[in-house]
Amino acid sequence: MPVPLHRPDPDVPLPLTQVLHQIYRNARYDLQVDYRVAPPPPELSADDAAWLDAQLRERGLRG
Repeated sequence: MPVPLHRPDPDVPLPLTQVLHQIYRNARYDLQVDYRVAPPPPELSADDAAWLDAQLRERGLRG
């Protein structure tokens, strides 16, 4: 995602995926979130819940 700066400086790329992964690591969400249970409301649609379950199983976070 490009971040505009003042002219004449060019836009600077912001690697959002890397930023979010770093925030997750720094906040230690892996110790706070119990991936074995359904997420809190609002409830996911059946399709979204199935997708989430498959992603968590693939990563070994849900048995």
